[in-house]
Amino acid sequence: MTLAAGLSAVLLNAGPLAAPALAYELPTVDRGVTADLTAVADLSPHAATADVFGWPFASSTAAMVMVSDTNEVGQLHTIMGYDLDQVRNGGVAVPRLYLSAFPEGWADVSSVAERKGLFFRTFLPLILRVNEAITADRAILSDLRDRLAAGDIPSAGEIDWLVDLAVLYRVLPPEAAEEGSAVALTLDDLDTLLTRVDVVPPSLAMAQAVEESGWGRSRFAQEGNAMFGQYTWGDNGIIPMQRNAGDSHRIRSFDSLLQSVAAYALNLNVHSAYGEFRAERARMRANGEALDGRALVSTLTRYSERPQAYMRNLRQTIDANALGDFDTAILAPGTPIHVQPARF
Repeated sequence: MTLAAGLSAVLLNAGPLAAPALAYELPTVDRGVTADLTAVADLSPHAATADVFGWPFASSTAAMVMVSDTNEVGQLHTIMGYDLDQVRNGGVAVPRLYLSAFPEGWADVSSVAERKGLFFRTFLPLILRVNEAITADRAILSDLRDRLAAGDIPSAGEIDWLVDLAVLYRVLPPEAAEEGSAVALTLDDLDTLLTRVDVVPPSLAMAQAVEESGWGRSRFAQEGNAMFGQYTWGDNGIIPMQRNAGDSHRIRSFDSLLQSVAAYALNLNVHSAYGEFRAERARMRANGEALDGRALVSTLTRYSERPQAYMRNLRQTIDANALGDFDTAILAPGTPIHVQPARF
């Protein structure tokens, strides 16, 4: 079966294309502390980001296409009519194609133009999906914050949701989410949370992915779907070959590229090293400015041990590839398609 025939079969079996919900709705329960908690037993901030953090385990609404090698990834882009020149400046929407891992032959692409095109077409849907999930949570958070400021009392389920979100984004300690914990969330806490639950401009994320993963050809990207070189001190990681004596860190590995991008966004949104990034992003928001990925590069002074060279490289990548054009890109409606290399 050809790739085109296989894709057609997958989409037919997946049912009609329809615009996916950008956010989930909180359970409808009575306002006040006597709300029926059975209606919110399964509620968590991951409900809006299940496809991001849960793939391949939370993929019941997604289609899957198998590819045998890198060449077939390019063929798939062609079949879908996925053209970056048309995407620039909002020309067309980006298809929901999520490559789960780099296939055979990815590191062997010799043409610079082909390598760039494959990488950017692969990465753009991933960061847009992560931003879509963050935007969904941010919209609910903003609404609850405004209601609290107006004196409205949220339901018990909504309070649980806020606490879980505050724990996820490290505004509250982990024990706050434990059953029976007494937690007080102030408006100041929610304002802090709003500075964290926010998107990463695609231009910035794309440039960092290039710098950190070597266009997806690094050992960490190939073996562990690690696009951003995040450290871990647990067992779920890859030991760097040139790790200094006495160091114990590893490079965190992931089940999918999408999970790696989600972890990167969460890292920027919670780590103390990136407070300047969040503050400048919040200033842009407050002033009604579009989030400018290139301008935000200057806030990442602690992302690399060679900050000046690192930031210069990011700006050069953004400028040379006109990545700012993609800051307004959006995902197309339709069934998500997870693209799975046959070797996995």
